[in-house]
Amino acid sequence: KNHTDIEILPPSLHEAVLLFVLVRAIRITQGRGHLHCSMMVNVSRFNSVQENVMEKIWAYKGEVENEIRLKYKAPTGASRSKILSKLQELYQSEYKTPGSNNPDVSESELPEWNVIKDNLYEAIASIVVRIVNMKAKDRLDYDDERHKSTGLHVIAVGGLALSRGLTLEGLCISYVLRNPSAYDTLMQMGRWFGYRPHYENLCRLYIPSFAHDYYQYVTEAI
Repeated sequence: KNHTDIEILPPSLHEAVLLFVLVRAIRITQGRGHLHCSMMVNVSRFNSVQENVMEKIWAYKGEVENEIRLKYKAPTGASRSKILSKLQELYQSEYKTPGSNNPDVSESELPEWNVIKDNLYEAIASIVVRIVNMKAKDRLDYDDERHKSTGLHVIAVGGLALSRGLTLEGLCISYVLRNPSAYDTLMQMGRWFGYRPHYENLCRLYIPSFAHDYYQYVTEAI
């Protein structure tokens, strides 16, 4: 609700942020690190909540970045760091293990963990966290000259503005708690999850079970 005081982020959102860092690292190893890469967080239509969530994500991103910077080069870094250990665990379970969540990708197509680990700091250092709503001072502009050679790597936090035709370039990780029950809204929001050339195997979607049922229902209706 409006002006809800959010003290901590749920573990699932922490996990989603870590997955986004992993996606960036994988893309770098593939020679695609200079392309746009986005994560969407759409949990409330209220600006006050969006700003609160954005601040918490920015703080968590800083915590993860500092941990990676200090320990990713150490031979025993992963074992001494909860965050690096979690990143390694997520990489293995979500991407590296054949047949689990990546049935169309063989293990040999993805690099070993040590290769990913060596690219983690570059992956997270360029990530920015942005508010996307009517009050936002900085517009989300993928065509900005500053991003032409390096790409924009962004965690976009918003509500209605994210639901109304805005294209998030290179969208990989989506965290959506909104309750879309109307057919037209479902179809519009469903366009977020369209074609993903060369990285469809990396995409992950976090939605409540009731939203999954809505999408299944409207798909059957169509």
